[in-house]
Amino acid sequence: MAIKPKTYRASDYHRFQQNLALEIEDLSLAISSNNVSKQKIKYGAELESWIVDKNNFDAQAKNDWLLKELSNKSFVPELSKFNVEYNSNVYDASGFCLKKFESELQIAEHKLRRAAESIDCKVLHIGSLPNLSRNKMQIKNMSSKERYHTLNQQILDKNNGNPQHYKIEGADEKLDFLSESIMPVAATTSFQMHYQPVFEDFIPSYNACLYLSAPMLALTANTPFLFGKRLWDESRIPLFEQSMPASAAHFGRVGLGCGFLKDSVCEYFRYNHDEYDVFFPENENFERGRFTHNSVHNGTIWHWNRVVVGSGDEGQDYGVRIEFRPVSAGPSSVDMTAHFAMFLGLAKNLSSENIGEEFRMEDLVENFYSAAKNSFDGKILGLNQKQYSYQDYLIGELIPRAEQGLKDLGVEKEQIQYYLKNNILPRCKSKLNGANWQKAFVEKNGRDFSKMLSQYWENQNKNLSLIEWK
Repeated sequence: MAIKPKTYRASDYHRFQQNLALEIEDLSLAISSNNVSKQKIKYGAELESWIVDKNNFDAQAKNDWLLKELSNKSFVPELSKFNVEYNSNVYDASGFCLKKFESELQIAEHKLRRAAESIDCKVLHIGSLPNLSRNKMQIKNMSSKERYHTLNQQILDKNNGNPQHYKIEGADEKLDFLSESIMPVAATTSFQMHYQPVFEDFIPSYNACLYLSAPMLALTANTPFLFGKRLWDESRIPLFEQSMPASAAHFGRVGLGCGFLKDSVCEYFRYNHDEYDVFFPENENFERGRFTHNSVHNGTIWHWNRVVVGSGDEGQDYGVRIEFRPVSAGPSSVDMTAHFAMFLGLAKNLSSENIGEEFRMEDLVENFYSAAKNSFDGKILGLNQKQYSYQDYLIGELIPRAEQGLKDLGVEKEQIQYYLKNNILPRCKSKLNGANWQKAFVEKNGRDFSKMLSQYWENQNKNLSLIEWK
């Protein structure tokens, strides 16, 4: 049965815009009166997964069945029926926090595996299934939440009913097709990292995340094949960005961020208010001080670095965090935890740099796309304004900075050694990320993607680091 998208009146949009502005005023007042959370440094994550056939690893539209088997509120549906999302616990960034996080990922993976077995499936964490057929990206395979169907209709309306054009050019192959729905974006899955710095450091921390998006992308790239084509090392980036038509706003609704923050976190939300059309003008639950309208609006703008406002600690009205979205799902729990260690250390360390004053956003965007296309072989403009390969800059500059950042956070020395020195460093020395592992497998075995995914699943299931993968 088709799900009918929700419709809205012009007055709904007008009232919603007013409520957006009121909430931003309330947040600004709370900041000036010091009624924001005296928040500790914390982190958490969202991990998106693929449901696949247990034999040939084709995508299976069974998230309703899987979620029923899981019966756990930490697991939720995604846009397509091929995917589910896991929401982690929140951790203080100190002590043995990283090992606890890896253990939680393994427990979640065990629950997913058992539930998948009960419906004759397996679960994979990977940027995209290289064997995925575009024919599966149809409305019939969209999850049964009204919100997704309404979003699809809103974007089609903003595009004047025209199909969305996707065109991605790799070094040797290209992808060029039209779609009459937003379903192609469901071909990508991510490992989203949430970072809550102390509020006094929020602005430099956000600007630091804008800078470190590119090197993290180079390190973690895991989507070299999309719909069977060899494209960018992280092909999620162009696919996602092209899923939202430019006519839907003054700018596309997917990008690195809103620009550098200068004086207030409110700049981010004013930018969203001024530049992006409203998709869901829901006004029923308006309550001053809860920031509900901006949360809804923010959820329809897919910056790779998203600011999220929630309830604060210890009775304050607001808590503020960064949702860091560039990184692919996978390869294994230990690798994803190592990626998080690298991110946390760099976010802490680089917050002491004047990123917003030393760089132009154009520089960071150029860094970002170079990493998405070529990962370790891409070029980055370093903090000293000199250009380096990502491999050299990660090894010579960023790993030591991440190590110092983790020390400053109070993370135990043995965990820093385990995740940075024993995982990230040898991988950088050998240019090893998920994308390069996939490319090497195909170069040796041909494009037998079922065979590749079978080996990928075996390695992931054993929680082997990439440096141990066969």
